[in-house]
This record gives sequence, structure tokens and C-alpha cells, in this order.
Amino acid sequence: MGKLVILVFLGWFATVGTGHALDLSGNWVGRLVAEQGRCPDQNDSILSITPDAVSFAPGGGALVLQGKPSEHMSRLHAQLILNDAKQHPLPMVFEGHPEGAGRIVGVYGTPACRAHIELRRGDAG
Repeated sequence: MGKLVILVFLGWFATVGTGHALDLSGNWVGRLVAEQGRCPDQNDSILSITPDAVSFAPGGGALVLQGKPSEHMSRLHAQLILNDAKQHPLPMVFEGHPEGAGRIVGVYGTPACRAHIELRRGDAG
């Protein structure tokens, strides 16, 4: 168990612990895997990253969550809050982080959906 913790820490340190931001700029593509509720998991989702912005389109749809990456790109957050028919807030949130140089893992949630996702570099169109 101790060796596993050390390996995980070293992997984290190699990607974000050096004080240098990862180059995550570009488009990342993956499919949501529903854990609870009904989620837009029929089509690929698209995560677009620039040094100053994060955009996530769940299921490749028209709704786009917006946010900013954390310092060193260690945490990616995007959200969109709409109002439902009764004018109650309907939050949509994406939280992700890089795992190595080739993938981003995250979760997507709304009041009606919870899903996880693994994204890889790709084209958005």
C-alpha cells in the first residue's frame, strides 16, 4: 500500500508538482458514462481548453458550460446555471483533472444526471 501511495504521489508531482502548467490546450473528446439518472451519453462530449478558459459541451449538444482552469491546469471546472420552468436554478457542472499527459478524467452532474467521463485529445468537428 505504501509503495502505491508513493507511485501516485510521484505521478502527480511529475505532472503538476513542478510548478509548470501542463499544456492541455485544444479539444478533448469522450463519452459520458451515466452513474445515476438520465444523461446525454449517446454522443461524444467535447472539452475545449485554452490557457484562460474551459468549455464543456455535454453530449456534443448546444448547451456549453464555461469556466477557467486552475493554476497549473491541475483542476478544470465549468458550469452553466439555467432556470427550469418554475424559475428554479438548474445547475450543470463539469469537474475534471489531467491524469498523465494523454487523458483527462472528470464528472458531470445536473439535478437529473451524474456521470463520469474519460477524455482524450481529439477533433471537435
